[in-house]
Amino acid sequence: MMRLKDLLVLIENAKRETDFWLLTSGYELTYDNARKLKKAGLTGVRISLDHWDLEKHNSFRCHQKAFEWAIDAARNSRKAGLAMGLAICLTKDFLSEDFLINYLEYAKFLKASFIMLLEPRETGHLKNMDVRLPEESMKFLDEFYLKINSSREFKKYPAVIFPGYHQRRVGCFGAGIRYLYVDSEGSAHACPFCQKKMGNCLEEDLSAIIPGIINQGCFIYSTPETAKV
Repeated sequence: MMRLKDLLVLIENAKRETDFWLLTSGYELTYDNARKLKKAGLTGVRISLDHWDLEKHNSFRCHQKAFEWAIDAARNSRKAGLAMGLAICLTKDFLSEDFLINYLEYAKFLKASFIMLLEPRETGHLKNMDVRLPEESMKFLDEFYLKINSSREFKKYPAVIFPGYHQRRVGCFGAGIRYLYVDSEGSAHACPFCQKKMGNCLEEDLSAIIPGIINQGCFIYSTPETAKV
């Protein structure tokens, strides 16, 4: 959002069938900017909201306005006609059924279409920290994911998206299989969370970089044998 003009040019000049989503903290996603993005062809936004409590979200995000940005962005996106969902990084401190149900209730209040559950990784301000969730926590998240999406009790609530449930069964979605990550310097990585520079898109052809990323694979999930080259 710090380069809105460039973002608008990118969306406006892509093929019309391209499905564009903005992943954001909510910074600068005003109603006027949301309308511009919608007009350009943006499908929706996924807003990072790691707690319904103002102080706890701000503390996790290390900024006193983080919660305000996220909530305003959610409302502005809906008002502009964009699809809107929330993403939460599930640290050990936030992991309980009471917490997730309360989070789901707040997402419903904000009229989110879905919530995405993301496992923590040792990157960003979590670098060099023991953040990997234990096996019993992963089992709990699997059960919560299935319960919310299959129970009539939660039919009118936002859907729950939990990529880890499927990736543990069919292999990594990233690492060059269905997506990869290119940072602001043009360096290619397996994904935003598993960062390791594996070539630069400004100096090399991306099609030559992808096979190396696939062969190295993801350090958490397996790479499907059919995808290896």
